[in-house]
Amino acid sequence: SNEELPTVICDEVERRAATTLNWMVDNKMSLLSIALDHLTLARVGIIRAILVHPLPHASLLLPHVAAAVNGLRAAHTNGMAGWWAERQPDVVTMQEVRAPDELVPGLVDEAAGPGWHVAHAECAAKGRAGVAVASRTPITASRSGLPKRRGSAAYDDSGRWIEADIDTPDGKGLTVVSCYVHTGDADVPSRMSEKLAFLDAMGKRLDTLRKKGRHVLLTGDLNVGHRELDIKNWKGNVGKAGFHPDERAWFDHLLQKLGWVDI
Repeated sequence: SNEELPTVICDEVERRAATTLNWMVDNKMSLLSIALDHLTLARVGIIRAILVHPLPHASLLLPHVAAAVNGLRAAHTNGMAGWWAERQPDVVTMQEVRAPDELVPGLVDEAAGPGWHVAHAECAAKGRAGVAVASRTPITASRSGLPKRRGSAAYDDSGRWIEADIDTPDGKGLTVVSCYVHTGDADVPSRMSEKLAFLDAMGKRLDTLRKKGRHVLLTGDLNVGHRELDIKNWKGNVGKAGFHPDERAWFDHLLQKLGWVDI
């Protein structure tokens, strides 16, 4: 957002950054540089990044940007190339790409220059959703969608989940995930159930990835404010989609019970 953030939020961001850095040092982690950003031309969304597995064996500097681009073609028209050049990332994850597969690599090349590797999951509904990962380092494999769970919809063609594998110096490899979670609606049970089912499928997939022994970075527009400082006017949003107790409990479980780290 272009609005000036309240001092208390800025102080909290600084505190969390320091806590994360100390945690990384204590656990002999190498430096993983991550910039969480919105394009100035993108709408406001909730962007989070969660990292699992330390990186103890090799130095890894990986500037990373997660952006809800609100339409990649529109972002390109409105100056995405300058934004990209200014930040100089090594990996960019995008949500709300809203473009067909055949156009996305070309749009990335025009914005970032040649040589980028792209994995993209297009939504079956044209002009909706879509997620992508762009990397300077070759993407060795990619997977889209989430497995269907009993009583829930399939997510293979929803344009909400893409995984990209990248080699790392320690040999473990890094899986980068770009995810776009449903908005949900606490007043419409079917929409809220759909969102919670998607979170459940996410959790199971993340557990599978973790067991493979790879480094895993989850990024995206997750549409959930976990803590009071993660959302403006939290008191007015208690019980609503985006700050619902069931959604927040999912993050509690992910971070406190399963050992994922919110950075």
